Amino acid sequence: LGNSLTLSAANTMDDYEEGDFTPDWRGASALGTTSYGTYNTGSYVKIGNQVTVRGFSEISGTSGGSGVWFIMNMPFSTPDARKYRAVGHINLESFDIADDHKIDIMAFLDKNSNHMHIRATKDNAGAGNSINVASDTNFQVYFHITYQTT
Repeated sequence: LGNSLTLSAANTMDDYEEGDFTPDWRGASALGTTSYGTYNTGSYVKIGNQVTVRGFSEISGTSGGSGVWFIMNMPFSTPDARKYRAVGHINLESFDIADDHKIDIMAFLDKNSNHMHIRATKDNAGAGNSINVASDTNFQVYFHITYQTT
C-alpha cells in the first residue's frame, strides 16, 4: 500500500478494466466510410479515471470523408469542457504530410467526447489540419495514448 496508507475503502483500487475496441477512423468534417487493410485493432486499460489505449490501423481508403482524420469511438469520453487532453505516441507510416508540417504528430481528444484527432504541428503555429482525408487515404497508424476520463 505504500507509506502511511492503511487498508481501507479509500485506498483500494476498485475501478480497473481491460478491453478491446475496433478503431473507427473517419473524417471530422464529413464522416464518410473508411476501408481497412488486414489490421484495425485497439485495446485499453482503465484504472480509476485514467485510460491508456493502444492500437494499430491499416487504412486503405475512404468514400465521402473529409476533414481531419480521427477515431470516433475511443473506449471512454473525456470528463469536461477542457479541450484536447491526451499524451502519448502516434506513428504514421506512408502518410503524405505537407513539407511545412513535418515537426510533430499529436493526438487530441475532443472536449466532452470520445473522439481522438491526430494533427501535425508546425513552427510558430498551433495544431495544423494537415493530417486529413484529403492528404492521404492509404497509410498505417500506430498509437499509444493516455487520457483522463470520468
